Amino acid sequence: RALATEVRAAAGAGGPEALVRAAYARVRQLVVGQGGSISEDASVVLSRGRGSRLALLKGLLDALGVKARLAVVRPPAGDQTSYRFPRPGLWSGQLLRVTLPGRVLWLDPSVRQMPFGGLPEPLLDAEALVVPAPGEAAEVVRTPAAPLLPEGHELELAVVLAADGSATVSGVDRYQGALGAVVKTAFERMNAQTRRQAVEQFLARTIRGLTIRELTVEGEDDPDAPFAVRWTGAVPALARAADGGLEIDALLPQLRLGARFVQLAVRRTPLLVAERERTVIRLSVTPPAGLRPPPSQPSQRLESPVGRFTRTESSVGGTWRREDRLELDRARVAPAGYPAFAAFCGAVDEVEARPVAFRP
Repeated sequence: RALATEVRAAAGAGGPEALVRAAYARVRQLVVGQGGSISEDASVVLSRGRGSRLALLKGLLDALGVKARLAVVRPPAGDQTSYRFPRPGLWSGQLLRVTLPGRVLWLDPSVRQMPFGGLPEPLLDAEALVVPAPGEAAEVVRTPAAPLLPEGHELELAVVLAADGSATVSGVDRYQGALGAVVKTAFERMNAQTRRQAVEQFLARTIRGLTIRELTVEGEDDPDAPFAVRWTGAVPALARAADGGLEIDALLPQLRLGARFVQLAVRRTPLLVAERERTVIRLSVTPPAGLRPPPSQPSQRLESPVGRFTRTESSVGGTWRREDRLELDRARVAPAGYPAFAAFCGAVDEVEARPVAFRP
C-alpha cells in the first residue's frame, strides 16, 4: 500500500497511463538483476529487491486498480503446429497486458532497461494466451505486429588514412529500443576494462588490428534513450599500396548475409529468418594529402520479398562517404523461394566486397 501511494503521488494528475508509467519506472528502480519466477510473491520480490519484476508490477497495478493480466506468448520462431493438446512450453514468453480506457498496453519488465512499451522482437506479432482473473473468460489474442518504439542498430565510422596505410578510426555504435535494452543489460555487468576488451573483440572481426584508445557509453541509465558506444582507435595497416595510391579491400564492416543465411545450395525445408533486422552503416574515409576519393556512384537498391538493401556514395570536400541500409523482415522462406533469397544475399555480399581505391 505504501508503494502504491508513492506511485500515485509520482503520477500526479496525469491519468491512467501516467499511473502505469510511474509504476513501471518505480519497479525498475526497486528490483535489480534478471530472472525470477512469476510464481514469486510480489511482497517477497519487493522486500529483497530481486526476483520477478513482472510479478511485482502486476501486484502493484492491482493495488492501484489498473486492469493488468499476465499473458503467456508463443514466439513465432518456435513450433507453430496446431496441436489438440499442446505442450505448455510452447508459450515460453511472458508479458503483462494492461487495459486502459481506449488503449491496451503490452509491457515486458523482464529486462530492467526495457523502455516503457518496448517489446523484444521474438514476442511481436505472436499468439498470446491472456490468463484470466477469477470469473473472467480466457482470451487468445495477438501481440502488436510492429514495435511501438524505434528499433535497430546504427554504426557510424570515420576513418582518417595516413600515407603508409595506417589509420585513425572513430566510431559510434548505437542501439535503439528493445535491442538497446539487451545491450545495456550486458554492459552494466562489466567494468571499464572488460568493456574495452569486449568492444575490441567485437570490432576485431571487421577491423583487424584495431586498438581502442578511448571508450565512452551514453544512455546507460535512461531506459528510454538509445544506447551508444563511442570509441576512437588506431589500425596499423588498414589500406595497402596500389598503383601509386591506397586501396582498402572489402571495406568493413560487412553484413555477411550469405554466411548467415545461405549455408545450403538447395533446401527441402523452409528457412527461418527469425527476427526483423534494421541496420544502418555510415562510413566516411578521409585520404592523405595527394590522394583523391573514388568518384561518386549511382545509388544501388537490391530487393527480395524478405528484405531490402540500399547503398549511397558521395565525395564531399575530399572525404568519401558511404551509407548502407539493410531491412530484413521476419519470414519463413519456402524452398521454392530460397534461390531468389540466396541470390539477394549474394548480391548484397558482392556489393560490400568491392575494394575502395584512393588515387593520386
